[in-house]
Amino acid sequence: MYRDELLIGSTDAIKTQRQLAIDLVIASLYGLLSKFTSNEDTCSFECSSILLGALTKEIDRRQLFSPETFGRASLARVIETLQEIRSPTWCSQQNLQYGSGYCSQHNCNLQTHIEPIIADLRKYSEGLALEDLVA
Repeated sequence: MYRDELLIGSTDAIKTQRQLAIDLVIASLYGLLSKFTSNEDTCSFECSSILLGALTKEIDRRQLFSPETFGRASLARVIETLQEIRSPTWCSQQNLQYGSGYCSQHNCNLQTHIEPIIADLRKYSEGLALEDLVA
């Protein structure tokens, strides 16, 4: 009987931990949208605008805010989905003096902002300790 109770408790704890991790991802993505909207911690208006547009398109394309998207997905699959988010590349014009200039690739990208979310998610996916499962 004790073994069955532990198994049921373990399953519930794993489901709860998984849902908390997914909620963290969703909240973090909303946080990035807010960050790019307010120009917070970005190098320029143009940069935050491009990243905001790209993130918005990727969220929509992958339906990341739809409850069905992560319904039965493992945390490993959620991490893969985040790693697959595409980031645009663009150039910043330099040395525009006297009409001559060149274009250098801009360094900012979405993955720089997504990587901390993935790192947090990995902490959740490391597993639960046995003492977390025993009531």
